[in-house]
Amino acid sequence: MASKKNRGIDRREFAKIAGTGAVVAGVGPGFLFPGRAAAQQKTLKILQWSHFVPGYDKWFDGTYTKEWGTKNDTNVVVDHISIGEINARAAAEVAAGKGHDLFMFLAPPAAYEKQVIDHREIYEEVQKKHGKMIPLAEKSTLNPKTK
Repeated sequence: MASKKNRGIDRREFAKIAGTGAVVAGVGPGFLFPGRAAAQQKTLKILQWSHFVPGYDKWFDGTYTKEWGTKNDTNVVVDHISIGEINARAAAEVAAGKGHDLFMFLAPPAAYEKQVIDHREIYEEVQKKHGKMIPLAEKSTLNPKTK
């Protein structure tokens, strides 16, 4: 796993509020931004399924990520593919060791646990603000064996 200082942007803040029920997984060296000049704007590349409610994609791409990007001096690029293609695309990007920084899955794929950032700090902060998560959220995002 990449160290915090090498990630280049505050993914924890983004992951904290991005899409309920989604598992956010970073893929390969997309976590790193080596050689980037400090003055250069960062880019965060997200891959997610084309939502069955078109208005959601419009809001997420055109409002939410733009506001977050402006606040965090980051250009956010969102790519959409059909939900049936998500797992194959994730497998290809993990195998290649490059691709999108974040994947938004509808269901948590245990196969990519090694590529997922540690969400412990996010869980703790959200729990302080909003209380304990609902059982579905916990079962969808926590591996009880590895914590």
